[in-house]
Amino acid sequence: SLRPTTIAMIYKSDQNDDTGLWSIFGNVVNQVTVVATLISKSGKDNSTMFVIDDGTGRIDAFHWNLPDLALEVGTIGEIVEGKYVRATGKIKINNNGRRHLQLSHIRMSSDPHELYYHLADVMVTELVLKRGPVS
Repeated sequence: SLRPTTIAMIYKSDQNDDTGLWSIFGNVVNQVTVVATLISKSGKDNSTMFVIDDGTGRIDAFHWNLPDLALEVGTIGEIVEGKYVRATGKIKINNNGRRHLQLSHIRMSSDPHELYYHLADVMVTELVLKRGPVS
């Protein structure tokens, strides 16, 4: 499942030792999506590292530059530091025990209201998961 989230929620998430699945406030998540400011971007031959900050925290996000993702890699070159991006991926832990995102997609935010929509989506999703759907 794709879960709208904040970076603070990612740092508060738990990983099940047996299954390796991540959960946010008790709900299992497969992928997360975050809207944040791109702080920095650095690339190597096989990957691009992004540092993003959404106001609740800062996290590293990695995108692997694979040949079959050439179109997506082209759009990565267009991403500008200091602007809002939408990043989608999986929560991972590196060898130092530090959390990061393994991105499946990242794009520039074209709508100036996307950040506010995302934060509202995070709140509504959390309330629906806690209290059930609106009746």
